[in-house]
Amino acid sequence: METKFEQPASKGLIIAGYIFAILGGLIGIVIGAVKSTIKVDGEKKIKYDEASRKNGMYILFLAILMMIVFTAMKKIIP
Repeated sequence: METKFEQPASKGLIIAGYIFAILGGLIGIVIGAVKSTIKVDGEKKIKYDEASRKNGMYILFLAILMMIVFTAMKKIIP
């Protein structure tokens, strides 16, 4: 069972994550993955609150989707 630690993530990093995700970059994927899954000191303590983790998952999925879209567009429109 995981112990709750939960602090809100910085709004600046969340906003940057969405911007990088829309631009289709790996940075958006990294920010999303970190915000949704990071633990404190490798322990079973969740670092970020529920809203921050949800935002992290949204960023992660959006970044992956945009990478797929941009890759497909490069193949369709040379």
